Amino acid sequence: MVSRSVVALMKHWRVLIVFMMFSALNSRAQQFFFTNYPIEKGLSQSVVNCIYQDSRGYIWVGTQNGLNRFNGYNFEIYSYDPADSASLSNSWIYSIDEDKQGNLWIGTKGGLNQWLCKEKRFRRLKYSTAYTHDVTDYPYDARVARNGCILINTPPVLSIYDPKNNSFSHY
Repeated sequence: MVSRSVVALMKHWRVLIVFMMFSALNSRAQQFFFTNYPIEKGLSQSVVNCIYQDSRGYIWVGTQNGLNRFNGYNFEIYSYDPADSASLSNSWIYSIDEDKQGNLWIGTKGGLNQWLCKEKRFRRLKYSTAYTHDVTDYPYDARVARNGCILINTPPVLSIYDPKNNSFSHY
């Protein structure tokens, strides 16, 4: 004679097996489609160093020849212009990140830049460290911390920029 607890357990197993069968039938392999965007389709250069999607949905592509903003259809290219102090400090892009205000922080071969979203222009941030040679022109990575500070990797120095106080700390 089979006890009631064994019968109840067998019912639960049957339900579990039926559920697993239906979920296996409903699961399908996802297909991903990729589109290639070469220079002929508007990308400024074929060597891509970084890619970032901002809070508005734009895809920002950092290359060795400019910062590309992609809206899903076209590229808009931002690059260094020696006659324009509101342009990037260099066209060689290392990194991109976004702060809570929607501004982008861009590390270039010519220093740290901030894309002021509301003003649609760049601001170059110049600073110095105690090192005898200038390392601040090579921020290989710039990341926004949770507290709003910008962490800047310029080997061998880690710099932290506090936008609230407009101050730098170096480690």
